[in-house]
Amino acid sequence: MAIPQLNQEMIRRHSSQSCWQKGQAYYQNGCVRSVVRRGQSITAEVEGNELRPHRVNIGLGKDEVNTACCSCSSDFEGWCQHIVATLLVCLHQPEAIEQRQSLEQILKRLNKAQTKTLIQKLVALKPELLDNIENFAYLNIRGLS
Repeated sequence: MAIPQLNQEMIRRHSSQSCWQKGQAYYQNGCVRSVVRRGQSITAEVEGNELRPHRVNIGLGKDEVNTACCSCSSDFEGWCQHIVATLLVCLHQPEAIEQRQSLEQILKRLNKAQTKTLIQKLVALKPELLDNIENFAYLNIRGLS
């Protein structure tokens, strides 16, 4: 599924000349992997100069890109080369984007017991999530969320 307002000029406007050129090279060299769309979110892995690929997250609005962030340590103004490369895949190869269910769609299929089990397993894998869950529960009990 294409992103209606996405075009090369828009991508260039949001990136520096250097990131634009590097992003084009990453795109042309096939460095963008695992592009997945879930509802209004696109994620990708982009191979760069690091051992591990960089993780790109793109949030979509009605017809455009709302947010774009990357796991790289780039402190450039605007979009880094990994975001540029991912958006070039979205622009030129929309058929390469794997469509998957959104989180909301996945959670709809689970009952209360399954949801509880899922949360417990996620916390076992990532104990730092417990603080987020505690804060969420606290705010909900007080009607602040």
